[in-house]
Amino acid sequence: MISTIQKILIVIIAISSSHGVVIASEQNITLNPGWNAVFLEIEPIEKKWGEILKDTPIASVRTWNPKADHVEFIQDPNELLPDSPNWLSFFPSSNPVSFLNNLFVAEGGRAYLIQLEGTKEFELKIDGKSVLPEIKWKPNSFNLVGFYLVSGFEPFFQQFFEPSSALANQEIYRLNRTGIWEKLFDTDTTQMKSGEAFWIYCKEYTEYTGPLSVSVEQALDLDFGKTVMEHTIKIVNLVPNNPSSVELKGNLPLSYWVDPPEQNAGWNDMTNSVSVGNVGIESTKLRLAIRRMAMDESTDTENSIEVSNGEGMRIIVPVSAEKNEEKTGLWVGTVEIQKVSQSYDKINPNLLKPVKYGFQFRLILHVNSNGVSNLLKEVVQMWKDGETVPYDTGEGNIVTKPGRHVLITDDALLSQFEGSILKNGHQVGQRISTAVFGFSDPQNMSGNFPVSLNTTINLSPFDPTNPFKHKYHPDHDNLDVRFEVTIEEAYEISRFIQLDFTDADPEIPSSISSVSWGSSVVGGVYRETLTGLHKKQIHVEGVFRLNRINNISQLNDGL
Repeated sequence: MISTIQKILIVIIAISSSHGVVIASEQNITLNPGWNAVFLEIEPIEKKWGEILKDTPIASVRTWNPKADHVEFIQDPNELLPDSPNWLSFFPSSNPVSFLNNLFVAEGGRAYLIQLEGTKEFELKIDGKSVLPEIKWKPNSFNLVGFYLVSGFEPFFQQFFEPSSALANQEIYRLNRTGIWEKLFDTDTTQMKSGEAFWIYCKEYTEYTGPLSVSVEQALDLDFGKTVMEHTIKIVNLVPNNPSSVELKGNLPLSYWVDPPEQNAGWNDMTNSVSVGNVGIESTKLRLAIRRMAMDESTDTENSIEVSNGEGMRIIVPVSAEKNEEKTGLWVGTVEIQKVSQSYDKINPNLLKPVKYGFQFRLILHVNSNGVSNLLKEVVQMWKDGETVPYDTGEGNIVTKPGRHVLITDDALLSQFEGSILKNGHQVGQRISTAVFGFSDPQNMSGNFPVSLNTTINLSPFDPTNPFKHKYHPDHDNLDVRFEVTIEEAYEISRFIQLDFTDADPEIPSSISSVSWGSSVVGGVYRETLTGLHKKQIHVEGVFRLNRINNISQLNDGL
């Protein structure tokens, strides 16, 4: 007997990968003898129909070609010709007409007609990855489509299409149990079916994929990779008085943002379902961030989130991230001095007391590929051209080494490189500097980044940044002109600097601090002891924050 599809099951499964355990989707499609109208909800891992249908009793696969000039709506799929221009077809290699194949790859989010030979049911299992809904509707035409629904809780046809002016109250055809497309009349009482494809007439342009839609800004999924910290998804829910819910599938440590003045304002750990949207709100944006510092060996690198509207529609969004423990690169941030010792205090001159107004200055660090940290006064980001060799034919070149950005701390080397940005029509470098240090060469720091670092900076009496040195004042040259002898007018100063990194932002509550803390943002307590500026040592203390702005592993390109 020829009949439509009876059962489709979507489950979340774990499969192995090079990164460990991966959360993926599996679609189990129960096919009945004859023609089956199927909506493929996932992007198959194995894309070739020839491999998917290998050793199966499936006779052919067809899909409607919306690029055709007109719609070839055929009541009986058996009447389809193998070389019909309105359809793309696949036949197994054993079929004599397989040379007419023009359908080779299975695509997720697309409707297919699958013809099963024999008299018994057959279950087709397809492993893949969830995809976001997208339908390229052809207006003033019938379209062969399917939708993302919750099996066993599907909505009625009229309820599902009511929010769309292009699709509401339009003709709908469903493949019946005899393999014939049959028009639906009682759409207000006829239930849709998960994984089923059907014909619906679209009277005008639309991008409608259902009363619930999910989109990711500038992406097709939530891929955090090694460096991205935050993504935003837009959720449109046209079901009145029923907020959407977002549920994490897997153990990836995600956080979601709640705006003030809500009681739980800030970043909240996403451990289960999150309600999104209020009564009367049709769309909302949800900020999601990855907490890489919470990832360990047991964390799956690929997960998913499930967005549902409580009315039978569900969208699964793939989520992936990698833990990045490397700290190589250029780190730039700010120090704020908040406490200073009181040298006039005879009892405890080293006691730190808060200042009325904090003093801020820029801090620049570089960490190389060996984990060695250097304190910088200034650095210029430049561009180094790649290397090429000519093709054997003599036409064009092959890139053997791509161009890259470089970090230069020695101005004498700048002429060897190109500018990294365009300014006023000229290529120039990007210079980053700080005014509180006078040394020229990078200062090596002892310790481990990002645990604790320290270094000592000595300012000679003739150092331009020595506060006792006045370039244009005759009384501050350390020289008695009359007798041509050295005298103590300016003094050597020593600055011992220590950076103690903390696991959390020392100033901002953990609920609203950056989720990138410890990964691309670090910081902690800044301490400095100045010797020689006063007869007693002066101690200062504050906080510092550093942001990694690139991952260039060498200074001066190793020159």
